Amino acid sequence: MAAKYLPRIRGEEAIYMYAILLDAVPIGIAQISPVDEQHGVIPGACSLDLLIGDTDFINLGLGARVIDAFVRAEIFGHRGFSICLADPHEDNRRSVRAFEKAGFERRRRFQQEGQTFLLLALNCAKPSLSSKNNDILI
Repeated sequence: MAAKYLPRIRGEEAIYMYAILLDAVPIGIAQISPVDEQHGVIPGACSLDLLIGDTDFINLGLGARVIDAFVRAEIFGHRGFSICLADPHEDNRRSVRAFEKAGFERRRRFQQEGQTFLLLALNCAKPSLSSKNNDILI
């Protein structure tokens, strides 16, 4: 595990790891990475993986707010990407819905290792979900 994640945490790879905090309490992780080869070459794009791992914070509507705040501030703001992609499993309804509520649009379905995933995309020009994301720190 350390061999996989320590280089990312140290900034030695083009994969950036973040802790998601709510009122200073860690509730999950986010990861920005280069776009997977299967999605093709997309200039200015990155891929986002996000997990709210603390079960006390699931089903509270935080997913879309976390995604929106993180994408606007870090991905489009600090990192300067213009397109953000996500590829949740098709059956992960909570994740798909959270990304869609944050403005992501479905692009296509694809297969990987016998499972179906959705490719979702958000363009930098999309309006923000809300301005009430100031209680979520990433």
